[in-house]
Amino acid sequence: MALKEYGTWLNVIVIMSLVSFLSSCTKTNTTEPEAYKQGTEYLEDMGDGICRQHPSGLIWQAGKSPNFSNWEDAHQYVNSLVLGGFDDWRMPTPEECLRLSRLIQAKKSNCPLETGGNHWVSKTDTIEAGQWESNVLCDGPIFRWTKDKKGTVKAVRP
Repeated sequence: MALKEYGTWLNVIVIMSLVSFLSSCTKTNTTEPEAYKQGTEYLEDMGDGICRQHPSGLIWQAGKSPNFSNWEDAHQYVNSLVLGGFDDWRMPTPEECLRLSRLIQAKKSNCPLETGGNHWVSKTDTIEAGQWESNVLCDGPIFRWTKDKKGTVKAVRP
């Protein structure tokens, strides 16, 4: 009798999990910028180690810095960076990193961007390096920020 009850509970749990998963498939992601939804957002290789994000006009460092184990060293690197004739580089926000990650994943770029690994971002409450991880679900990839204690800088301007 106990084995039969166990099987019943297991079936209930599996069904509830399946219903929960499938209901998440009906939710749409409304946080996408309008240009991304319309397919007009892309990255253009500008040469000299930089790429322009259209239509926002952000310019990204194509390469990435060495690893830094603290925010202060990463910040010093970006403040002293001179690349592509520009010296007004900064660390991106987590949201800017997310948009860049989505463009790269959607292959909307002809830029030789060095990707992968953790990146430092502009100062937040947590001030930790991290990266956007992508998990593919029903209506496309779901991104979440995972923290780390060290990372590189992917500089952006303006």
